Amino acid sequence: PEDVEKHIMKDGELKLTIDTQEVTLTAEDLDIRKLPKEGYSYSSKGKVEVVLDTKIDEALLLEGLSRDIVRRIQEMRKQLDLQYTQQIDVYYDGDPLIEETINKFMEYIKGETLARIVSKGIQNKGLVKEWSIEKLKVKLEIVPQ
Repeated sequence: PEDVEKHIMKDGELKLTIDTQEVTLTAEDLDIRKLPKEGYSYSSKGKVEVVLDTKIDEALLLEGLSRDIVRRIQEMRKQLDLQYTQQIDVYYDGDPLIEETINKFMEYIKGETLARIVSKGIQNKGLVKEWSIEKLKVKLEIVPQ
């Protein structure tokens, strides 16, 4: 297909012999599409073509989950109308993948949310909310300091 497309784009037509009959194809006769393989995305503009690998590996998954956890904690801070500089303690219970994410991105989560500590185990001393992140259940608690 690429050779046919290149030939027609260069010469304006392509002559073929099919069962002893000559057939002439032009660009108007063709509908050429480039479809990406599964797990890839494709786009082009003019002579520029871009193919992206859209598969999410574990590292990207955990990073995305950490950002979602931060977003939920920030929503809870807003719900409590906390000052921008007010520190909090964060407690959680949840899916093992959530726990792995929190352990791996602990410093990021603390830095983004002004958390002094992030610890497993709900204490029932502050605002507690249950969330679903990527179909994973997590219960978060924030305690203003």
